[in-house]
Amino acid sequence: MSLRLSLPFLLLTLFSVTANAQRDPYHRIEKRTGISHDEYYKLGPDSLVMEGVPQGQFSEAKVIQSNVFPGHQHTYWVYAPAQYDPTKPTALMVFNDGAAMKAEYNISDNPDHHGIMGSSSGVCAAFGVAWFRPDHFRKAITFSAALVDLRGEHIYPELVMASEKKPIRIFMQDGRNDYRLAKEGPYNPKMDFFYQNVRLKDALETKGYDINYSRGISNHGQKHGGSIFPSMMRWLWRDQYVSTDPYDELEQTFYPAVSK
Repeated sequence: MSLRLSLPFLLLTLFSVTANAQRDPYHRIEKRTGISHDEYYKLGPDSLVMEGVPQGQFSEAKVIQSNVFPGHQHTYWVYAPAQYDPTKPTALMVFNDGAAMKAEYNISDNPDHHGIMGSSSGVCAAFGVAWFRPDHFRKAITFSAALVDLRGEHIYPELVMASEKKPIRIFMQDGRNDYRLAKEGPYNPKMDFFYQNVRLKDALETKGYDINYSRGISNHGQKHGGSIFPSMMRWLWRDQYVSTDPYDELEQTFYPAVSK
């Protein structure tokens, strides 16, 4: 991973094996026109391997059974940067749709050092964790959030406006070509992914939350969010420790790998 931040942190990717995936009940513009707006979004240099930048590694896939939903399981991987030092508490970034944590890592107990990210319905978990448990997670990233009327996930704007402000920071991404129109029946704004993202963004801004929002022309998915992901991470973790000591050579270069 080429992204450099002041505080090395663990990346945990989680893939949940549950019931059949949700069917696509919406028209996509590319189905009607043959054009995919995701083609406009490409990975930038910060997302690619750089010569001389220490590279971490993923653990082997591990499986845990769900205690909440019997019969379901979670497969997870842990990405540990080369700079990870097990003797020092480190920040944590959890990625839904893709990780969880083991006790074998020294995780900081500071909720400001805990971030969580989700895409589509994974946002229901990620945003819900930050919203309901800011005592554990105070940073969140959302891609193409499915905060629509799927078991009542569209009510967050009203919850935001009716609740006391919480100590959380959020970077939201969505595209104008996300799921918008149902195949059958009249237009239902409660099932308009893009509209519901805008509603939540407006509510968070009105309440004075630390929020960044990027809307483009992307379809439902991760192409747009992936293309700006390094910038999202820098913004999310921007207030981590930085040394102003002109003789601090470590602060002025890439962190070296920790000796094993």
